[in-house]
Amino acid sequence: MRLTAWLLFALAAFGSVPALAQDAGGGRQYLSIDYHAFPTFGAALKNSLAPTDFRANTGAVLKNSLDPLNPARYVAAVILVQAQRQLASGQGLDLGKIVGSLSPGGLALGYVGGQAGELMGAGVQSILANVAGPVGGLAGFAMRPILWYLGSSMGQDVGSGLQHGEFAPSKGMARALLDFNPVRDSSQMIGDGLGAVVGQALIPIPLVGGMVGGAIGGTIGLLAGKAFVGTESGRRVDEAVRRKLHNLARSFDPAAREAAPCPAAPGPGAPTSMPPPTAADLGSPRARAAYQGLLDALKAGDQKKVDSAYGELQKARAGAP
Repeated sequence: MRLTAWLLFALAAFGSVPALAQDAGGGRQYLSIDYHAFPTFGAALKNSLAPTDFRANTGAVLKNSLDPLNPARYVAAVILVQAQRQLASGQGLDLGKIVGSLSPGGLALGYVGGQAGELMGAGVQSILANVAGPVGGLAGFAMRPILWYLGSSMGQDVGSGLQHGEFAPSKGMARALLDFNPVRDSSQMIGDGLGAVVGQALIPIPLVGGMVGGAIGGTIGLLAGKAFVGTESGRRVDEAVRRKLHNLARSFDPAAREAAPCPAAPGPGAPTSMPPPTAADLGSPRARAAYQGLLDALKAGDQKKVDSAYGELQKARAGAP
């Protein structure tokens, strides 16, 4: 957790400078996520969670997209998301491995996809805030970082394919949906969004406050999601959403159907249609062994072994002992 400690230190260090500047200018100002200034922290927070000004909210995204430094910030965000996951896994931080997995083409189209998802999320957030008030704004707020993540994942997949002579947006979307880990990724992205709101208010420097706060919030959200998916209710929620995402992926790429192993006579622990594990799910030797055990049990048709192997895979994916 050393990365989080450094980020907390950065939050305090960066926060003091703008605070002095704002006080010297006749009273501190707090920025909302669309860069509107407010005299109180609560007012800035409220506007960030339920921004009703559609033009200002989407305009802030467009302003960020046109900022020459924003692509570099995007690369930093992509690296940070993976770094948070490495730290949460307990395997330590390996920046070389993260950087080595990135490709120029993937990052280029990932940036385009991420900004498109962010723009869509900002628009949905403001529309829901106007239609359903704070409740709608909060719903849109939760969707916004998830749409950014999915757009970024799709863009990276398509961009990486282009480097090898393949342009397949539909397959990219299907793979982004199949690789999406519902509980873990959603918790991480929502935590990042909440942290960004708080950080942007406390550090009134456009983008800087959001990035520092998002780094801390994303780490906390990731750990919370990991803990939740380790429970029975969390596992059921994760499986239910995975099945829906897998079905949606088929509408983009019918071949995605072939990737899901289906038990002939599933017991209570194994669903009839199970989405394939992602690379992150099989990142440990225990998870890979559990998945191979599940495949062997399915081939043998032994229902007790299927249930046992599936339960072991779920524990390995959640990091449970």
